[in-house]
Amino acid sequence: MGTLIVRNGTVFDGRSTTGPSDIVIVDGLISDVRANAASSYRDARVIDADGAFVMPGFIDAHTHLALAPVPERKGDHPSAFFTAVRQARIKLASGVTTVRDVGGINHIDIELKKAIRRGDVFGPRMLTAGRFLAPTGGHVHYFSEEVDGADNVRRAAREQLKAGADLIKIMVSGGASNLSEPPERLYMREDEIAAAVYEAHAAGRKVAAHVHPARGIALCARQGVNTIEHGAWIDDEAIDAMLAAGTSLIPTHAVYHYMANASDPRYAELAPVAHAITIEKSERLRHAIDRGIRIGVGTDCGRHFPYDAYVDELQQLCRVGMSEEDVLRAATAVNAEILGIGDKVGTLEPGKAGDAIVIDGNPLDDISHAGKVRTVIQGGVVLEPATLLAHGVVH
Repeated sequence: MGTLIVRNGTVFDGRSTTGPSDIVIVDGLISDVRANAASSYRDARVIDADGAFVMPGFIDAHTHLALAPVPERKGDHPSAFFTAVRQARIKLASGVTTVRDVGGINHIDIELKKAIRRGDVFGPRMLTAGRFLAPTGGHVHYFSEEVDGADNVRRAAREQLKAGADLIKIMVSGGASNLSEPPERLYMREDEIAAAVYEAHAAGRKVAAHVHPARGIALCARQGVNTIEHGAWIDDEAIDAMLAAGTSLIPTHAVYHYMANASDPRYAELAPVAHAITIEKSERLRHAIDRGIRIGVGTDCGRHFPYDAYVDELQQLCRVGMSEEDVLRAATAVNAEILGIGDKVGTLEPGKAGDAIVIDGNPLDDISHAGKVRTVIQGGVVLEPATLLAHGVVH
């Protein structure tokens, strides 16, 4: 693969800004990050950042690459794999070099992960959940493995692990996708949550729980769930349980604002539900941040949120009180730690994957600049956003 040098960038390494530095990537891994490192290497490909902002590739901790709009039904969706490939390219072009995909259709997410690893298609590094585990009639049950009772949960979790899942995703409460699945309702029982956690942890995997009500958040944290997804109505009891257990929150804040305010007729019925979630969510999230809950960045891109709008989530997190630097940390180093891959990605330091992005403008001054990705580097391979988005790829 050879040597690639990104020279003279204003480097944010995932934790702090190091000032003008060179990043040296050898055979896909970072080998050096320091001022004037380029002078020590010959016969290397050099990208002159010319003072531009350089940082680790973004990590999206909540995606659904295989859930572009499809009919709400069980069974085969023949076009889903092709659209998933397209969405993966769009995601990569926006500067996201790693995703945690928390549920798709019929293991298409797992097959997409394999295709990306083989080099068959372009896309982010992926952690995948396989099928959602949802009680009968629960959140997006039409795409899920419907499970009732601890034994059924245990069987379904083992099936996902057998298929190659990197984590287990459980649907503990309703959501905003259908009026028949109210977000305030809890669908999973304590023993069912415990069964999913036991099977995942026994296999060295993590558990992500879709859950909105505070009592459900607390229940999940006490049972050992690793990440709370959405968590709209988090309160102090839930925060106490999460802090005690070391549970992280992926708030996916922007998607509900998007649904509540979109002009798309698909949201005519769902917009009031999304709006109801947003009424309290900002203040509750701000309080959770103030109390020290570890926050990760996830967009919930898929059926209800654009694949190329990662910066929208960063902006929403700034609006609820996080600093630009804390948001960038959450999008890189903190996300990697939450997902259990901090030894591989998330920071620009020797031994990590050569994943970096070059940005026009400084997102530490204005977080909106995070959407101005000039160059994407994944494993030492230089990818131009315009090329990734060529051939009629649109969202």
